[in-house]
Amino acid sequence: MRRVLAALALAALVLGGCQTLPRVPYGLETLHAESPDYRYNFVEPETRARFLGDIGSVQRQHARGELQLLALSGAGANGAFGAGVVYGWSQRGDRPTFAVVAGVSAGALIAPFVFAGPAFDPALREAFTDGRSKNLLRSRGLGALFRPGVFKPEPLRKLITDSITPGLIEVAAAEHRKGRRLYIATTSLDTQTQVVWDMGALAQRTDPESRLLFQNILIASSAPR
Repeated sequence: MRRVLAALALAALVLGGCQTLPRVPYGLETLHAESPDYRYNFVEPETRARFLGDIGSVQRQHARGELQLLALSGAGANGAFGAGVVYGWSQRGDRPTFAVVAGVSAGALIAPFVFAGPAFDPALREAFTDGRSKNLLRSRGLGALFRPGVFKPEPLRKLITDSITPGLIEVAAAEHRKGRRLYIATTSLDTQTQVVWDMGALAQRTDPESRLLFQNILIASSAPR
């Protein structure tokens, strides 16, 4: 009987984790019409071509056509090791200034700090070592039966809003103007395909809504599933 009850409880949690908030679905045509220039819907061939053109323009800025690119991926809680590698690389003194920095999942938490440069290494280290990251996988418990997601979103939101400061976003905007690029990948709930955001271009916009969107994209990419 205990095993049956445990199985039913687990099934209920899984079903609860599959819930989504009520929302208006958007078709591809609507998304295309409403998407800003810094949002790349990779399901569209013309958008992929525009993205590759932007990468090519960065590459052409280098005399030998070289492109130093750093791609930071997931690994869940093990993403902290990626932060450690980046921090140690900087301490060794030979970390390149990457022309393009891309991040997804846990890598999305690290990418803005790398893009902004070694001056933000202390903030990167603090984000992963001061204890805040330990609380990212806090279960909703039975609340998962009534809300989307198994884990509470508040710890991750607080980590990002505390760490991704206006100063960091301003530096990201400045580096974008120099010709560098910061990309973060998310998944579209409507098309079930990858979306890539040009975060440096977004950082150019100084209104509060754009600054909040900058943080929300990082939350969407790095949120535990």
